[in-house]
Amino acid sequence: MEHFVSTARLRTDAYQRAHALGATDHVDPDGSGLERFSIFLSHTEVAVVFETREPEHLVRRLVNDPIRAPG
Repeated sequence: MEHFVSTARLRTDAYQRAHALGATDHVDPDGSGLERFSIFLSHTEVAVVFETREPEHLVRRLVNDPIRAPG
């Protein structure tokens, strides 16, 4: 099992929204390639730790997906 960590700074007004999103289950483990993930949230930053057998494949899917990675 390998780990992939993604971190981001939150805008000053984004904590409540990030907290609400982190409290819901938005991942379908059977279709995503994820084994498990954890979210760590502070008032200024968020870190998501993904556990997967193929981290490169997961990153490519997330970055190349126009819904998951807009812009």
